[in-house]
Amino acid sequence: MADEDFADDIRPADDGGDDADAAPADPTDPAAAADDPDPAAAAAAAVVDGGGVNGGDSDVENDPTKPTTPPGVPLTPDVVAQHLSVLARTGNGLSFAYTRLEVRGRNIGNIDLLEGFVHLRFLDMSDNAITSIDALAFMEYLLAIDFHSNRLRRIPASLDRRKYLQQVNFAKNRLVSVDVANWPMVAWLNVNDNLLSSLKLQEFGELLHLEARGNRIEHTRGINARKLQKLYLAANKLTAIELEDTPNLQILHLRENQINSLSGFNESLKALHYLNLRNNAVESIDEVEKLAALPCLKTLVLSENPVEQIPNYRLEVIKRLPKLEKLDKEAVSDEEREEAAQLQQASADE
Repeated sequence: MADEDFADDIRPADDGGDDADAAPADPTDPAAAADDPDPAAAAAAAVVDGGGVNGGDSDVENDPTKPTTPPGVPLTPDVVAQHLSVLARTGNGLSFAYTRLEVRGRNIGNIDLLEGFVHLRFLDMSDNAITSIDALAFMEYLLAIDFHSNRLRRIPASLDRRKYLQQVNFAKNRLVSVDVANWPMVAWLNVNDNLLSSLKLQEFGELLHLEARGNRIEHTRGINARKLQKLYLAANKLTAIELEDTPNLQILHLRENQINSLSGFNESLKALHYLNLRNNAVESIDEVEKLAALPCLKTLVLSENPVEQIPNYRLEVIKRLPKLEKLDKEAVSDEEREEAAQLQQASADE
């Protein structure tokens, strides 16, 4: 399988949202990082020797914090050997190692065996029963990881500062904590359908696409990703928006929250052109008027908010946001613009 195919595989299917823009952005090509030298890892590598793979010690250390009978079964050398692929030269140039492992849907609960596979670059362990990914702490050269549909409670700090990692999928777990502070090259991150109440991304300087639908997130403070272009936060517990230093944000999905104030939208969101606020708690047309501060807003979804019930709803919105091209999936017509302008003139004459 080509590297591009793996990148496509770690992306979940579209959730049937309100527009076709939900397709993930193309990530940065990881090929350039694949040849980076690895001067220190040869001794611990999973090296190919006479056709066999040395995967390290498979004994699992006793840990009192883990249940005595963890869910799922341990990952075994036989399973690993069956699913390794993509033989590549190690960083020091002296040997070869497999760089891709894909073990999906095998009810794997423990992956401590992988501590010895330090040369893995592409790792897909989706649809298993994994409760800990501490074994990944030894994998310095990861480019893409997919652990969606497992039983993880946290992303540990031991995975911090993965300088080549670019694509990450932890959707459909039980995450309550993301302890990573710095993933400098990650461009695509998915933590949909977890139990997160907040999301602190301190140094994610290359992040372009972030999905955190279906959590319990109460605020947007702490999302520090200046290059972020697409942000999906539907089905959380947001009541307002506080996005700082996201001048490149273009698409923002906030449907099915509890947002009643739009004061957090200001001219600093200078690239935002699509905003989905469907099924929130916006009551006042005066709140909608605050969106006039967004210089590039072209598409707005406000359906299933209380404000939709006011008389002449569409005209009142268009009057306040004359640059809109589409409102609630329907294009703004020339007739509506003219009527909205007349309504504006009538209000000015009063």
